[in-house]
Amino acid sequence: MIINLILNAEDYLTYQLYTASVNKEARKKRLKSWLTVTGLSFLTALAFYVSGDMFLFYYALFVGVAALFFYPLYQRVQYKKFYKKHVVKNNEYRFGKESLVTFQPDYIEIKDITYEGKLFTSEIEQINEIGTHYFIKFKVGESLIIPKQQVNQTSFLTEILSIFQNPNIVIQKQLEWRWK
Repeated sequence: MIINLILNAEDYLTYQLYTASVNKEARKKRLKSWLTVTGLSFLTALAFYVSGDMFLFYYALFVGVAALFFYPLYQRVQYKKFYKKHVVKNNEYRFGKESLVTFQPDYIEIKDITYEGKLFTSEIEQINEIGTHYFIKFKVGESLIIPKQQVNQTSFLTEILSIFQNPNIVIQKQLEWRWK
């Protein structure tokens, strides 16, 4: 099976955000940051309460409650902004360029203006499917991004699995995934 792919910044951004959302270390870091900001606000409020400064106590308490509810929203926006800059900085030369991807039983051949190579299908760790993309993840950490709008959505996954004939490939479907 041969497909022509043209990836844009949004495809790379979606991949980065998906990877960050399923990475345990990244999720732990985000949670730790949220709890630190909230906890420090409440500790500051406690210190002002003990010292008798009620105005600053209420102010710090308000900041703590606001951080408890709104910091995750702020953090989500900041991470998206960071990844958007990262994607543009590191992949801008690839945007809008055509890539020819050939699926064979033993390898996936990729040709574009900057790269030509083969990735062995025995090195596929998993295939992640979200509502808008397929991500074929390899054991070495690389992934192949395939937008669903550029392939036949109903049969693509079935076709590549029949080509690869590798029962060890893990399929993860998260069709309702969105960045949060």
